Order: sequence, then structure tokens, then C-alpha cells
Amino acid sequence: MHVKTLKKFALLGIACCCVTSLTLPAENTLHSCIHKLTHTAHASVSKLLKTDAAYQNPAPHDAQTGASHCPKKITPVSFNVLTQHAAPLAQEFLTIAALTLLIETPHILKILFPNPEKMDVGTVETISPEHQRLFEQVCVKLAVDPRTLTIKQCSNLKKKYHTAALGTGTSLILFDKEEIDLPPQKLSFVMAHEVAHIKNNDVPKKLALSFISSTASVFLSYKPLQKLLQGPSTILAKTCGLAGFYFFSHWLAKTSNNHYSRYQEKRADIAAITALANKQGALDLFNRYQQENLIERQNLVWQGFTPEEIDIDDTGNKLSDTQHPPLSERIAYINAAIIL
Repeated sequence: MHVKTLKKFALLGIACCCVTSLTLPAENTLHSCIHKLTHTAHASVSKLLKTDAAYQNPAPHDAQTGASHCPKKITPVSFNVLTQHAAPLAQEFLTIAALTLLIETPHILKILFPNPEKMDVGTVETISPEHQRLFEQVCVKLAVDPRTLTIKQCSNLKKKYHTAALGTGTSLILFDKEEIDLPPQKLSFVMAHEVAHIKNNDVPKKLALSFISSTASVFLSYKPLQKLLQGPSTILAKTCGLAGFYFFSHWLAKTSNNHYSRYQEKRADIAAITALANKQGALDLFNRYQQENLIERQNLVWQGFTPEEIDIDDTGNKLSDTQHPPLSERIAYINAAIIL
């Protein structure tokens, strides 16, 4: 998703929350709901700390009366206090997680066990024996058994997914038919990059993060939303509140996923050039992409588009590509990498 679109989601969410606060009575505003939650949590922690202090530091024995100033019965109720407040929260979190998993299961299965024929990537073909041998050599350098992986070439991958190669599921790598004819150095890097993704189980990890962030964003907004919907508020206030939490939670989940995805891409880049003991192929490839983007940007400027309307900045980075580090950044850290 475009960075500007994410910012719009966040701003729209904040605006909706503000409208909700203005249209609700004072005692039922979102601020009041959140304040009540915070107050409840603070009271629980205070009670827990006081109980622990009384239990661990009892008052001294009175020599004159022979009585003790300790409570009549000191018991370690810290665990009970924690259970009392944590158990309902844990139950609610697990319920939300179960519902999220139920809704997302078809999407998860589609990603973990992809079918190239249903991915709209054009004709799917077997790669040439020469490319297969190169792929096997790359796998060996990354300590991966090539027999556990499948590599195919597609006629429409770049147009559909805007990438030269795509590691899908846990064992399938797709190449664009035009890009697989790259020079050996560049092609080796692209292959090594995708094999590194599969070796690191990046697709399952990314799915897990997406699931956790989605569940957490719903969970964090559950109590305020519950107070909002149960309160004597107008339909407009409830609608704005729901929209605000939806857009904010979507922005939060998307942002965390994008940051982790960029980390995965950088790790795969470094793993590829380290295994190949050569970074020239990566540099040549990214420099080529950067130049292509700059040419496309210049063409759009000549056609009358303003810089704000163009999806490419003045250094050749695609602004809509939030899943990968910017090309200028990738070139910089590959140049700085030390290969033994």
C-alpha cells in the first residue's frame, strides 16, 4: 500500500475518533472509556503492590502487648489478583484470535499452498536445463537441498506482481519469463535472494506477524468499542467510532507488517551476496531498476504530471513499494557489506 494512503488511513481514523468524542456525552467519550480502562489497570496494579508489600514486610512484634501489627491473615493473593484481571482479558484475546483465524484461514492456506495456475501469472512453464543447473548451484551455496524446491517461469509475473521473481509458500519460486534471461551474475543473485526467503521461512513468519498484529489491533480497541456501542450515543457517533478504530487498526497492522517485510528483504539481500561471495550482480540489478524508474519518472514529467502525482521520487525509488527497502537504501547497504 502507498505510504500516502497509509497516512490518510491514520488521519481518517483520528478524525473519526475526534468526531465521536464531540458527538458523545462527556461521560461516554472514547477518552472517558480509555481513562476508565487505565484507571482499572492502575487500581489492580496498586492493589497488587500493596498486598505484596504487606506480605513481604510485616509490621514488627509489639513487646508491651505481645500483639503483632500484621494483618490477621497474610496470604499471597498476588496470583489471585492477577488471575482475576488477566483471565477475562486472556479469554477475550483468545476468542478474537480464534475468530480472526477462522476468517483468515482460506487466505493463509492460499499463500502457504499456492497454485500458480490460479495466480493469474500467465503461462507457467518449466525452466531450461541451463537455468536449472544454475539454480541447483545457488541452492548448494545456501545449504538448501534443491530437490525440496520447485522453480517455474511465468509469462505475466512482472505485470501482475511488479517483481522479477516471487517466492511463494514454502517451496515454490516463480520467475518472470523475461527476467530469467538475465546475465548469470544478476540471475544468481535473484535466485539466491528467493531461496534465502524460503530457507528463513519468511512467508510463514510474515503470515504469523500479520495474524498477531490484526488480532492485537482488534483486541486493543475491543473495550473502548464495547463501551461506545453500549452507551447512549447517536448512530453517527457509533459509526464514526467504528470507522476510526477500523482505520487506525488497519494502519497499525499494515505499518508493522511493512517494517517486518523490509527487514526480511534486507536479510535476504545480505544472505544472497554472502552465499555467492559476490555483490556485483546485486548492484548491477538494483542500479538498472533505479535507472528504469528515473526514465519512467522523466517521461511522466514530460507528460505534465506533477511530482506529487508520480509514484517515483527523484532518486528512483518506487513510493508505492512499502514491502521492500528503497532501491537507494539497498544499494547503500550492499555497497557497505563486507564479504569474506
